[in-house]
Amino acid sequence: MCIAKVAAHTGNAYSSFFSEDGKHIVTGGKDGLLKLWTVDSLICVRQFNFKGSPYTSIYGYHTVSACGEHGKLATYQLTGNKVTETILDSAGAYFLYSVIPDTTLLVSSGNKGYELDVVSGNLVHQYTGHNGAVYCIMPGLSNQRVVTSCTDSIVRIFDRQSQS
Repeated sequence: MCIAKVAAHTGNAYSSFFSEDGKHIVTGGKDGLLKLWTVDSLICVRQFNFKGSPYTSIYGYHTVSACGEHGKLATYQLTGNKVTETILDSAGAYFLYSVIPDTTLLVSSGNKGYELDVVSGNLVHQYTGHNGAVYCIMPGLSNQRVVTSCTDSIVRIFDRQSQS
C-alpha cells in the first residue's frame, strides 16, 4: 500500500534514496535537480543543481551524492556549500552506493567500477575487466568484497583490499 506520494521533478524521477537516519529522502530527476524531502510530510527542504540527469543518488549523514550523464559524480556537503565534482567515464555513471556513508562511494561508470573518497573526490580503487557498461556495483555485507554486473553478461567479485 502506498502511504505517500509527491510530484518530485519536472520530467522523469530517476533516483530516490533514504537518508541514513531515515528522516529524509533524496531524489534526482531529468530536470537536473537533486532534492531533499522530509519523509513525514514530503516537503522539499533543499535542492542542488546537478547540471545533468542524476541517474542515482544517495544520502549520507552529512553529504548527498549523485552520478549521471557524461560520467559526472557530485557530492554536496549539507553543512556549508562545498561541492566536489569528478568526471569518470564519459559514457555515463550509472550506479552509486555508499561503502561508508560520508566517507567512501562505489560508482559504476563506463566499463569500470570506481571507489572514491567522498570529501576529496580522489580515486581509492578501480575495478576493471568488463567489456561493456557496468550498470551495478555493490559492496558485500562486510565491505570486504565488491560485486559488479555488466552488459557483457558477466558478474565479477573483487576483494577490496587486493582489488583482484
